[in-house]
Amino acid sequence: MTKPLARGILPWLAPIPLFTGAFGWLAASRPELVPHPAWSGVAFVVSLVLIATVLRFKLTRPLAELDTFVETMSADSTLEPAELGRRRDDELNSIAAWASSLARQKTAANDRNKRSERRAQALTHAMSATVLRVDRAGTVLDCHVSEHESFALPGLTTGASFADLLPESIADVCRHALALTFADGASQWFDFKVEIEGESRSFQAGFSAAGADEAFAVVREGSRHKQTHSSKQHLDTILAATLDPILMISRYGEIRDANEAARDVLGIDAENGELSLIDFVPAWARPHICDVAIPTAIQSGAWHGETAFLAADGSEIPVSLTAVPHRTEFGAAELVSLLVRDQSERQRFDAHLLFLEDHDPLTSLYTRKRFVREVEHEMSKGELAAGAVVRIDLDDLKHVNDSFGYDTGDRLLQGVSKLLGGQIRAEDVLARLDGDEFAILLGESRPSRVESVLECILTEVRDFAIDAGQQPIGVTASAGVAFFPDHGETAEELLARADQALDRAKGQGRNQFAVFKLDEQRQKEIDSRLSGDKRIREALADDRFALHLQPILDLDSDTIAFYEVLLRMCDDDGKLVPPSSFLGTAERFGLVRSIDQWVVRQSIQMIGEQRKRGNPIRLSINLSGKSLGDFELTALIEEELARHSVDPSWVTFEITESTASADVERARIFAIALKQIGCRIALDDFGVGFSSLHKLKSLPVDYLKIDGSFIENLSKSKVDQHLVRAVVELARALRKQTVAEYVENAETVALLKSAGVDFAQGFHIGRPEPIESLFPEQVECAPAVAG
Repeated sequence: MTKPLARGILPWLAPIPLFTGAFGWLAASRPELVPHPAWSGVAFVVSLVLIATVLRFKLTRPLAELDTFVETMSADSTLEPAELGRRRDDELNSIAAWASSLARQKTAANDRNKRSERRAQALTHAMSATVLRVDRAGTVLDCHVSEHESFALPGLTTGASFADLLPESIADVCRHALALTFADGASQWFDFKVEIEGESRSFQAGFSAAGADEAFAVVREGSRHKQTHSSKQHLDTILAATLDPILMISRYGEIRDANEAARDVLGIDAENGELSLIDFVPAWARPHICDVAIPTAIQSGAWHGETAFLAADGSEIPVSLTAVPHRTEFGAAELVSLLVRDQSERQRFDAHLLFLEDHDPLTSLYTRKRFVREVEHEMSKGELAAGAVVRIDLDDLKHVNDSFGYDTGDRLLQGVSKLLGGQIRAEDVLARLDGDEFAILLGESRPSRVESVLECILTEVRDFAIDAGQQPIGVTASAGVAFFPDHGETAEELLARADQALDRAKGQGRNQFAVFKLDEQRQKEIDSRLSGDKRIREALADDRFALHLQPILDLDSDTIAFYEVLLRMCDDDGKLVPPSSFLGTAERFGLVRSIDQWVVRQSIQMIGEQRKRGNPIRLSINLSGKSLGDFELTALIEEELARHSVDPSWVTFEITESTASADVERARIFAIALKQIGCRIALDDFGVGFSSLHKLKSLPVDYLKIDGSFIENLSKSKVDQHLVRAVVELARALRKQTVAEYVENAETVALLKSAGVDFAQGFHIGRPEPIESLFPEQVECAPAVAG
């Protein structure tokens, strides 16, 4: 007996001999207590009974249970042996655990085998073929004939020879193929023909090894008739599932068939009799479809174009139509398929984009670009051209946005825009230039009428208010006027001089208007601005701009992830001029979009050139607020990316938070357009402008660039450190990454890493450098400049 088993039994047996010995000693030494010697024998017999009982329950009974368990498990039956009780710590417990484990494995294996058998049976029954299981001699062990199979082997039963069931001409080929299958394990296929009901039909047979001594044999039809039938079934399934209407018509326009989508859209009842295509086509489109589309498809093999169909309710549905003829074996086109795709949604989207080209999405007023065109058209009337350009700015709208949120500010802007529209004639032009600034073109208006209109406008704006829940919210307005042709010869000059008058009105106390006056000092300022406008136009014409790149560090890998593109302009002396010196003038004179386009073209070209040299780089490009909503720019971006074979994800476009918050809807639509192209979006200067986080959530941006005011003193300011961590947590919740600007030292880098910021940018990471310094082999995108 082993030690563990002895440890389990001896504690029970040890007291029994002790009891017997004690009883004998007592009988010998104290006869008065045990008067009769027979009691010793009784004690001995009792001890034996107790020992037998202990051995039965502690050893014999568990062994009997184990024996029964093993017999049940080894029997060829589906019975599962009862679980062995295991409350011991000896060998019997180990044997019981091992036996139970074997039982579970056997049960699991049986279940797997049953599932495999069911799957094999289901697969066999699903096949459109005769499936046999044969041995090495070709004797049929099992067989299945599909209900879809039209070919049945005469005499096919278990025990028959498969080769003997085939035509004599193919029997030897069959035996040879089976032998090869067992020899090298590869599947073997062969073709044969059988005459069935007077028709020669082609079949295919093949063997696949299923073990050392068994193989599967498959017989399936290979005739064109069977393939055509199967293809038609697949085609019918596809036609039933597609959401686009599909019609089958004769060459003369009778509808022969229509899928479910076509019946739903056109209102065709399945029980309708003969129908003609012209019944479902508007009168104006019938000649185009019947006389052009269908004849062209029959003659050329296909036709594609746009037309319209009539819906079940009689309304017209704009569609794109593809006509494809179906030819007989003799080449005649008796049937034509019409593939119809509803273009209503696309046309609505195109119309919306076209509307946004000239209209502000928040107020639906004209944009600055369209307003300039309207002014130029009015001024093109020559001597008859006379009128005024008015710029109107809402006083204290920033206070409303900061105090009550941009939702309230937007509602106020919408209300004021309607109010302004009600104060002018139908032939006058009203536009929203930017943010809280409007412009009005008052054509054929004398100064007295202009003054009267402005007095009414300022009064109405002052008295206007919206309900913000607790109190009415309102603003006042200031206005500046420039008359043409006296104050300017172009639309931009008039807007600039109206802006000068607006500045004076604000300086005089607001809630009033002023007319432009040509005093000497202001004339110098205007001339300076006009001179700046001329220099920018010349720089654009002569390609006198340059791009500098500043690296952005990935704080996780400590590698340069991408570069921000920074613009410089070259003056007449070849010196570089920072953007702060010319972008304001460019925005005032409407040139900033042209600059943005120049930067986009040069940046994407740079990425393409570096990719060819095996040096892929990613660039982040700043866009001005004036380019927000400029879909000519998005078209240019898409065109340049394709021209230079640049992955759109390598290009990030930055828009400032203040620009986005001033017109969130326009920023959102523009960002969506860029995302659809595949580019990435960064929100620059984040943290100083947004008072409404739910608007930020609606912007599909990829990066939040934390404003430099939070980073400059990060190592000294606990408040800034907490704010940066808060921005990081916000970004993570919105699934956006963060970029810290103005990083000036290693200590700031360490703090940014601990806060979880993703990227860093600043003089400590790298200063802006000309392209040729970073990439000496870069093909020049702009003339070399000094400085």
